[in-house]
Amino acid sequence: IAILDNFAMIHRKHVYMFQRLKSTILTHMRDYDAKELASIVHSFVVLGFLHEDFVMAMTPQVIATAHLCTPSELTRLLDSYASLRCHVSGAIEVLTRETLRKVSDFTISDLMTHASSFAR
Repeated sequence: IAILDNFAMIHRKHVYMFQRLKSTILTHMRDYDAKELASIVHSFVVLGFLHEDFVMAMTPQVIATAHLCTPSELTRLLDSYASLRCHVSGAIEVLTRETLRKVSDFTISDLMTHASSFAR
């Protein structure tokens, strides 16, 4: 996660390394919770490396651990599904439920991103 965060900060792409990291994360997906996956997808989005196969593979972990997420992390996860136009009803339902449960903690920016995600 730290490697992806650092590359995202400098907006530098290294396709071979990202493919290897993605493969490793996919292999060990059960070791990550929704909080960590939110960070990963955010970095992938910044780098233009988020793909539908990754979002689909992370869905069971998102469903199981979304309750651990902060409003910002919920926003990143929902936006990752929306950006790819990838509607996975189980994940969207859980993210929506958690959003409603924590709505008073959201920033205006997070709420605007959520509205945009729902529109997509």
